[in-house]
Amino acid sequence: MIEYIKIIKPGIVIANMISVFSGFCYSQLSINFNLLFFVLLGSILLISSGCILNNIIDVDIDRKMSRTKHRLTTKVGFFFKLFFFLTGVLFFCISILIFFLKVNILCVFLSCIGFFFYVILYSLFLKRQSIYSVFFGGIAGALPPVIGYCSTKNSFDIKSILLFLIFFVWQIPHSYSILLIYQKDYNIAQIPNIVSEKGISYTVFSILFYILFFFILIVTFYKFYFTKSFLFILLFFFTIIWIVVSLFTLFSKIKINYFKYLFYCSVFIILIFDVCLIFS
Repeated sequence: MIEYIKIIKPGIVIANMISVFSGFCYSQLSINFNLLFFVLLGSILLISSGCILNNIIDVDIDRKMSRTKHRLTTKVGFFFKLFFFLTGVLFFCISILIFFLKVNILCVFLSCIGFFFYVILYSLFLKRQSIYSVFFGGIAGALPPVIGYCSTKNSFDIKSILLFLIFFVWQIPHSYSILLIYQKDYNIAQIPNIVSEKGISYTVFSILFYILFFFILIVTFYKFYFTKSFLFILLFFFTIIWIVVSLFTLFSKIKINYFKYLFYCSVFIILIFDVCLIFS
């Protein structure tokens, strides 16, 4: 049973639900729990759909990588894969129906955009073709908090644009950290990536660049008075730590020791930012 649950990638679903919830809370002073229920339900189905279809698309890749070779989709036959595919499509259709009937058209549009970028552009095509595929995956990954925010606002504003930019820019160093940790797996699977094409030092320098970009964005976020001062100070402090870790990684002779620290910093930082949104 656990193997079947893993096909929706629960960790990714939970992380994105936190972002949807934080965007939802940030958009209003009082919570409409009825609307929140449908926003979260639709988002869970949408993201689960993307993860299921991603697993099916990546079967040939997953079989070659040590961290993914035991996934259920690498062991089952055609009919089970067909069942999973139809489940993924069904989840997507139900999620769109929920957003259309219970939320708003803008969230339907954002959901379709996210699904298209993650499942079609990233998973089906660009992941196997370009080292820049993470940027397209990053667009999809930055949309959940925007969906949460726009579910109540039903329009774009400067806050929603900043939310998107912050989560998008965060995705890049986070994704590059994963590439650094599992670079051998990605090379075995022959997936184009910045580490194999540009080298470790270039990748770490890129991580530092995007962390600094992220830092500028959160300062901008604060300057617009979009969060409380003490929450911003907390976020500011840990972003500085993230920068310091990236600098240690860049100038260390044994960089591999710091790859996981970069990853853990990225996860911790985005959780802090979600907390800032929830309690702002």
